[in-house]
Amino acid sequence: MLITSQIYNNLKSNLPEEIISGNSKIIVGLSGGSDSRLLLDFLLSSIKDSKKNIIVAHVNYKLREKESDRDEDLVIKICKSENLILEKIHERLDKKSRGIQEKARNIRLKFFSDLSEKYQTKHIF
Repeated sequence: MLITSQIYNNLKSNLPEEIISGNSKIIVGLSGGSDSRLLLDFLLSSIKDSKKNIIVAHVNYKLREKESDRDEDLVIKICKSENLILEKIHERLDKKSRGIQEKARNIRLKFFSDLSEKYQTKHIF
């Protein structure tokens, strides 16, 4: 069974050198869920000067009311404890609307694109 450090080392070998060396900022979508928290942990441990090179992006769609707010609070707490830049937006979506996944994706992609321009990076995770 692989241990975390072995998995991280395998993943790190696929990151561009400009990211690992801290010569390029990256944007990381952080929902508050376990998958995105693991991704952030991996990137924090893999990138030189990660605190200044990682920009965390969070979108709260308010789809799950208080649970969505708890996720956002967790993201804020993580970013404060890790001293990371946090960019977040609120975009209320109606759970009953048609094509909600596509609407959410379009909001997220526009937000990430805007951040990419703001921070002059093409690296989005």
